[in-house]
Amino acid sequence: DVQFDEAMEFFLPDEDQVMLNFSVSSITNKVDSQIGSYTLELNLDEKGMQRSLQREQLEMLGAYHSKEEARLTASIKVWPFVKVSKPLEPLTQQTVYKTMQSHEDAQKLKQMYSSLRIIKANDLRKADMFGHSDPYCIVKLGTSKKARTLTTTQVMDNNPDPEWNHGPITVDWMDQKVLKFEVWDKDMVGPGEKLGQAFVKKTDCTQGFHSDLHLGDGNGTLTVELAPAGYKQRPDGTLFFDIGKVEYQPPKPKPILSVTIISAENLRGVNLFGGKSDPYVICTLSDKKQFRTAVVNENLNPTWNHGPVEFMLENEARLVFEVRDKDLIGSKPLGKKSLSREQCLKGFEGPLSLGKSNGVLNVRVKQLVCRSLRKPFKLRITIVCARDLRDADMFGHSDPYVQCKVRGKLLFQTDVIWDNPNPVWNHPPEDIEIVDPKDLKFDVYDKDLIGQGDFLGTAMLSAQMCDAGFEGELSLGVDNGFLAVKVQRLGQTDALHEAGQRSVADVGLAVVDEVRSKSPDTWARDGASSQSSPLRTPLLANGSPGRRSGAAQQDGSGNSLGCAAFLATGAGSDCSLGVTLERIRSKIREYVSPASHSG
Repeated sequence: DVQFDEAMEFFLPDEDQVMLNFSVSSITNKVDSQIGSYTLELNLDEKGMQRSLQREQLEMLGAYHSKEEARLTASIKVWPFVKVSKPLEPLTQQTVYKTMQSHEDAQKLKQMYSSLRIIKANDLRKADMFGHSDPYCIVKLGTSKKARTLTTTQVMDNNPDPEWNHGPITVDWMDQKVLKFEVWDKDMVGPGEKLGQAFVKKTDCTQGFHSDLHLGDGNGTLTVELAPAGYKQRPDGTLFFDIGKVEYQPPKPKPILSVTIISAENLRGVNLFGGKSDPYVICTLSDKKQFRTAVVNENLNPTWNHGPVEFMLENEARLVFEVRDKDLIGSKPLGKKSLSREQCLKGFEGPLSLGKSNGVLNVRVKQLVCRSLRKPFKLRITIVCARDLRDADMFGHSDPYVQCKVRGKLLFQTDVIWDNPNPVWNHPPEDIEIVDPKDLKFDVYDKDLIGQGDFLGTAMLSAQMCDAGFEGELSLGVDNGFLAVKVQRLGQTDALHEAGQRSVADVGLAVVDEVRSKSPDTWARDGASSQSSPLRTPLLANGSPGRRSGAAQQDGSGNSLGCAAFLATGAGSDCSLGVTLERIRSKIREYVSPASHSG
């Protein structure tokens, strides 16, 4: 459906009848092929000149394509005939050209243009087995599969932070409304692997656009500039192409959601034997933004305390929680509930009904301060040792080493310890700066003769560990062993101390997070039993009650147990905590001034 919107003026001969012929042609490879035509007979009287024709079917001269027949129509309007009293100047080629040029100039003045520069990308993910990605960027006008490619940057080998400074390229928007940016990793054969994509709307470019585009979770950012441009007219009537200026503006921070799956109550029992279920939860924001909890076997009132997990909220409309029962093969639904975008941004903590007779799911959702507004903080990291690493070599044990990474970037790595499943590195302390604890990862590899080697496992720190400091073991994953590290927060004593108004109870809860992070085996190796430890010293001021994990409870003798003590007692003989009490006392002395103690 083509709209030409062309107006043509003819000086008709002084005859009784005039035949006007309209033809539609296609130009392919500079060859003009006529598609169809329509002949209009005009009577040069006032009545005949006033009629208008609407959607007259053209006479087809043949199929436009070999496989399909084209159907074309035309809308024709003939204005009333006007007689002039003075002789007309002869219609020369020059006057025709001026008329056409005037029409083209008018179209150019109305058309919107932009001047595009692709400046750089940052924190692109690694897609190659060895080294970093080899990125390049493709820009397309439109979002369809047949969208026209405007430009392609050069390939930057082995670079997660390429600087192209490509352009300027003139973007003639025409009837398109979106620019599509695709960043790819170049391979030896084919286009390679897509690293991410982003879009810019035409409406965002009327005043210019110069900012960072988010390429997707974990895919980094792309910095582009789209300066306003277009034709302007000089006083003498000639046109010139003008490109404006636009200053860099940091992108508007996108909301970040913190999601915690706490527990469920009164779930429906679907197991064939026992009448219970083996529930787990799948939390979904989009196809690429989801997580699932662990399975709690034979339980209708499970407690997960999974999270918090952070999601960047973009255009998603709902956050969905689905509870399922795990079977040997597949699973069965136990209930489903969702929160709207508005509810997530407002914050929610409490029960969600899973449907009639399906019970409730307790969750916590809150909006966090966006990454761009967070203040970076410094940590001092010491890689101590590892144990029970799996064997990745065909003969003998693995040859392990550790890489410390922030947002995928390698900051430092330990030496290789050859043929040892229980290596001791005692790597000297390294100072690093991060914004979000989730950015920090410890990856353990088995060294090979060529390349990085086999992946043995990864470990991460929680926000509490980064705030309060941490010394102990981190799990590398199921059957992958454990990594022992020491983490110290620099520049301030602790987030609790920084607040200045936290109670002993808050300190106790922070310590519980550290206790939870340790496996039972870690405490068992400390060599003391829970029965020999005086765990009945209250940590919570006045034994404050609450439903939160670790809240003060009463033991059999009526003594008020602190949060960590209750955790230890509840763990039973399977969890020997040894030096727990002394560590708790030490941390309380470290975080809370003597004046804060009340008895």
